[in-house]
Amino acid sequence: MIHVNKYFVSKPFLNKVKDSFPVLAVMVVIDFGNKALLIKRAEEPMKGKWWLPGSRVFKREKGETTAKRVAKQEVGLDCSVVRFIGNVRETYRTSEFADGWADFLSMTYVLKPVDKNQSIRLDATSTDYKFITKIERNLHENVRKPLDASGIFKK
Repeated sequence: MIHVNKYFVSKPFLNKVKDSFPVLAVMVVIDFGNKALLIKRAEEPMKGKWWLPGSRVFKREKGETTAKRVAKQEVGLDCSVVRFIGNVRETYRTSEFADGWADFLSMTYVLKPVDKNQSIRLDATSTDYKFITKIERNLHENVRKPLDASGIFKK
């Protein structure tokens, strides 16, 4: 039996779906002028890695709405959408999924905080955050590519 409320399905059903299809997601590059915000992931896939904030898209939720929700939920920031910069296909080996693969199609957006004096407040999906002023070589390509496409370091 599928137990569904407004946005969520049961964990076993979600795992079955995640094992069968790519998950539609959003990643956000939050632009603080010449700085971007990265979070350290607390969950698989990519646990312990520096990453862009992101999350699944809920049914009937628009990409821009998801992007703003991600910023608010994951890092506590009210943001406006600057632009859509493209899609990133992300596949990772992980024990989180029955078949050993995580598979996401992530729409990527550039956001700006509506007020740069807001405090960062991480949710449980992250353990730390940092600001970067250039694209660091040790970042995963699925972080480097959106940062490069954002153009925020080319100003």
